Amino acid sequence: MARDDYFVIAAKILDYLYRCLKKGITPDPELLSPEALGINESYWNYIFQNLNEYGYITGVISKKLMGSPEEQVKIQYGSLKITPAGIEYLTENSTMKKALETLQTIKDLIPFV
Repeated sequence: MARDDYFVIAAKILDYLYRCLKKGITPDPELLSPEALGINESYWNYIFQNLNEYGYITGVISKKLMGSPEEQVKIQYGSLKITPAGIEYLTENSTMKKALETLQTIKDLIPFV
């Protein structure tokens, strides 16, 4: 899988949020920015919007802004958390496991450890 593959980015986000939950800390916005994840803002919106819609994370608001063809994502970092469904998806889904293995292989988790 490529570093910018949907499942690799989703695994990175979910893994980081799970680590934050276990440590009792608020996620760092800098570590979850499009730049930090190595993706463009449109793709970033898409990923966070879908993780939220599938119930894997909370703390995301999606709005369609006037004049914009896409919904824009606003993250409330104080309430951004992985859900039990997100934890299950991260740990039980075979595609997520492959994505995490990819991340560990390429040492891409370093900022999130």
